[in-house]
Amino acid sequence: MHGVAYALINSKPLESSPKQLELWVHANKVCRHTIISTLSNELFDVYCANKEAKEIWDSMIIKYIAKDSGKQKFVIGKYYRWEMTEDKDIKVQINEYHKLLEDLKLENIILQEEFVAGLLIEKLPHSWNDYKQQLKHKHKKLSFADLITHIIIEDTYRKECKAGKGKEITTNANLLQDKLHKPNKRYEKKHDFKPKPNNLTFKKKDNCFADDIIVVVISQVNLVANMKEWVIDSGATRHICANKDAFVSYTQVQEGEETVYLGDSRTASVLGKGKILLKLTSGKTLALSDILHIPNI
Repeated sequence: MHGVAYALINSKPLESSPKQLELWVHANKVCRHTIISTLSNELFDVYCANKEAKEIWDSMIIKYIAKDSGKQKFVIGKYYRWEMTEDKDIKVQINEYHKLLEDLKLENIILQEEFVAGLLIEKLPHSWNDYKQQLKHKHKKLSFADLITHIIIEDTYRKECKAGKGKEITTNANLLQDKLHKPNKRYEKKHDFKPKPNNLTFKKKDNCFADDIIVVVISQVNLVANMKEWVIDSGATRHICANKDAFVSYTQVQEGEETVYLGDSRTASVLGKGKILLKLTSGKTLALSDILHIPNI
């Protein structure tokens, strides 16, 4: 073993006694053979031409220690760039964080537990901001293991709340649809009649209408399947307006050509049809087409 170490440190002696030269030749032969025999085929082709073990050893140190240094920087950069996202499961992302810590340990980089836990809190998604602030203001510091348990419990609670809200929306929509489809015996003989709902009053801005009544008769409710962005479509069969000035386009109807039955068993003549634009509180504009103009509702 002394001969192997001797050949790795010293090159072939130029001026030495025959005894010393013989010792070096033997040590170099043993050392070179040991290194060459452990190399892969690709590396064997690279280093087999080298006659001194020290040349092979020095070349490999320069090449592979430099690679290890580059790998260490890569692992550190990957750790700091890692972020948690909204679209991935929290448990999966915590496992990713564990893997990054293990990669750092393999590079002999050991981080303090308080730092590791604090960075994980900072990496939580944007929707967890309130939860992050609660953790930061805790007087008692959580260990890394306790923090992970705390986060998983919070994630489970959020999922249960989200599932409960989805079921509530579906139930309410089904109840509303059942009520709308339930037959009304009072009007079942008058097939053209539509029950009159509560009046909706829209306040005027500038040249729009102020106290005009627009009646929306709802016949069907459709619920979009996506619970995150659900929209109820009224599917109204008739929209009625008493103010002619509210129409942005208008077509006159001949007298007696069209009649509407009202909720108090009266009839009302349609004077015209057209289009109305409604300004919603959200700032968007709702366009209603084929509106009936009935002044005496």
